[in-house]
Amino acid sequence: MNSFILGAVFSAAILNNLAPGPSMFLVLARASKAGLTAGLVASAGVVLAQMIYLMVAGAVLILAIPLSESLFSGLRLFGAVLLVYMAWRLLADARGDPSGPAPRAERGDFFHGVLVGLANPFNMIFMFAVLPQVLPAVGLTMTDGALVAVAIFLASALPKIILVIVADGLGRTNWLPRFWLNMAAAFALLTYAVMAVVNSIAA
Repeated sequence: MNSFILGAVFSAAILNNLAPGPSMFLVLARASKAGLTAGLVASAGVVLAQMIYLMVAGAVLILAIPLSESLFSGLRLFGAVLLVYMAWRLLADARGDPSGPAPRAERGDFFHGVLVGLANPFNMIFMFAVLPQVLPAVGLTMTDGALVAVAIFLASALPKIILVIVADGLGRTNWLPRFWLNMAAAFALLTYAVMAVVNSIAA
């Protein structure tokens, strides 16, 4: 695989991860509300979800499996349910005394990161629509696959680490950033859930 294709994959993955989607809002909310560890753990879950999608997309590309629109509609509806659940969790976290001490990381942060990463419509579009257009349809080797995986991993992990550090700093200043980032993330997830349902019905 030449460096141009690898650079294109990395650039596309960076743009995908910088888009203000559900994963970004979850990471911001958890880091500002519960600190650096919670944000990093949630980020790890999101990155794992992207790697899962990458393996599925790679298998689809190599085996030339056709993907029906009904499958995408089902994935969007499934993602909408997950996003509503996560929005409910974030709204529940925002209740209580906002001026109290910030909660710590929870065991569920990693699992929630995986759920939101799988429900993220941007990940679905990137892995199943954009990536096949960038990668050659034939001639991919195991080395090529490993290089693509590393590029997407770095493009996913690095922006989230920066986001976590910034959100953790905001959360340490006072309770307002913690509270409003949590509320904004919850309503953003609900918005993406509604969009997923509308797109599924329209399809």
